[in-house]
Amino acid sequence: MNSVKLLGVVLAGGRSSRMGQDKSELAFADSNMLDVMINKLELSGLTNILVSGRKHQKYDSIADDTSYTGPLGGIRSTLAQRPGYAGYIFLPTDMPLLPPTLLTSLGHSTQATFFTNHPLPCFIPGQISIPLHLKSIKDLLEYLKAKPVAIPERLSQGFLNLNDPESYQYALLVQQSLQSKGQKK
Repeated sequence: MNSVKLLGVVLAGGRSSRMGQDKSELAFADSNMLDVMINKLELSGLTNILVSGRKHQKYDSIADDTSYTGPLGGIRSTLAQRPGYAGYIFLPTDMPLLPPTLLTSLGHSTQATFFTNHPLPCFIPGQISIPLHLKSIKDLLEYLKAKPVAIPERLSQGFLNLNDPESYQYALLVQQSLQSKGQKK
């Protein structure tokens, strides 16, 4: 992946209202969710990485231009505040089981790309403007005529989105299972 021309962006500006606390700070895999997602971008080969949503002391970050406008607001803010990249890989802060290899595959795209039935993560080419009438990432992907990429069945669990305490507890169990399988090898 040509990491010099791409910016990896963790979208971390949501309210986390269903979770009841900031998802980016939830403990996961001996770290927190934000650190896990940053690590996934690094493992995919990206060196230019940004957190969008609010300022973070530990990482290069931006505050969204308009708070709590969802992932599309984070994408708009990133494109406005960090122009000049050939493309952007956007991912949420709440998919800690996502394999980094999938992010690597997005980085090879030249057109807007996402995984079938999952608007995030996605690749958005640089130098685009987002019309104000678009209200969601799905609207943006349709507008850009984004290419859907099929998810290999063996990787589908990686798209588990942690929106509430139950899905978080389930992801912790899956992570523990994966770790114990890795230790047996």
